[in-house]
Amino acid sequence: AVLIKNVKKNSEEKEIMIMYGATEYEMKLVLGEMKVTVDSKVLHRESEFEQYKVEKIGDMYVVDLGELVVRFDGYTLKVLLSNGEMTRQCGLCGHFDGEKKNDYRTASNEETENLEEFHHSYILKTEECASEMPEKKQYKEYSSDESSSEEYEQNEQMNQWRSQPRRIQKSEEEEKDYDKEESRDETTEPKEQVAIQEFAHKMCFSLETVPTCPKGWEKSRTVEKKVRFGCLPRQSSETRRMVAAIRRGDNVNTSDLQISFVDNMLAPTRCVVA
Repeated sequence: AVLIKNVKKNSEEKEIMIMYGATEYEMKLVLGEMKVTVDSKVLHRESEFEQYKVEKIGDMYVVDLGELVVRFDGYTLKVLLSNGEMTRQCGLCGHFDGEKKNDYRTASNEETENLEEFHHSYILKTEECASEMPEKKQYKEYSSDESSSEEYEQNEQMNQWRSQPRRIQKSEEEEKDYDKEESRDETTEPKEQVAIQEFAHKMCFSLETVPTCPKGWEKSRTVEKKVRFGCLPRQSSETRRMVAAIRRGDNVNTSDLQISFVDNMLAPTRCVVA
């Protein structure tokens, strides 16, 4: 299980707990530095980090437990799972069965379209956590069918880890589907473009271009690619300028950004008409 909460009420800083078998990890920022605790032992030396599968990449700390990979920078949590964990999950990250429409499954294993009901079902019923309960006005009406294509494109990179397993193993049925896709008359090569990942307080840009299907086209075949990302404050004028330029299709140089984390992405090698 992976748990997360605000360090203080209304604070953007978070702390997390990872319960993996009999081992418990705790991570939070203390005076700007990440404090990593494993079974009540604070890790200091590099050998200790290696022993417990913890790695620092830029400002991101990565716990790689094989089937489960957790990335955390004190503000944003990202969880990746392998194929073997499909359909065995629940929580705010969804059911992890490849179907986005049933991700709003409450802690009582009931599907709902109510975001507030879904969210509240996973808040621990303790006095401390109850004080963090969002007010009703913070929620807006939402339907999974109402997302526009533009919103989907803007959030595709961020949501990709939820709907795609970390280690890709194609079945015979999937290979047949790929063959069908390639039998379509119209195909095109992907274009190289800087990828964007959006977070609550920052925007992250790939430090090298990534193959991307043009608008109106979709992925046919893909390869898994490790991509380095650098992040900037979300509200800065430079960030807004870069985002606008990238979405216009302009060439943007991001190589000078400091690396913040490395992500596994599914890059298209061929695109077909959507």
